[in-house]
Amino acid sequence: MTAHRLREAACPICKTKLDAATGLRNDAAPKVGDLSMCARCGQPLRFGVDLMPYAVNLDTVRGATSATDFRAYCRVRDAVLARKHATN
Repeated sequence: MTAHRLREAACPICKTKLDAATGLRNDAAPKVGDLSMCARCGQPLRFGVDLMPYAVNLDTVRGATSATDFRAYCRVRDAVLARKHATN
């Protein structure tokens, strides 16, 4: 899995520094419109202009992905949320 460096930004929800992204299924660099999530709080994100992330909801993720990719996205998000709750 390749980590792609991004212009530093912050999660719009928890303000965690976001400066890299990895692909769910491949090593492609993120592009405008791609989905992501904050690895700290699990907030679904989408890359906007200049690859700056903005918050979206799970309905947006569901509408932009196949059923298989949506299930994979939710499994990753569930793991992030479980880790978050275990450390709080």
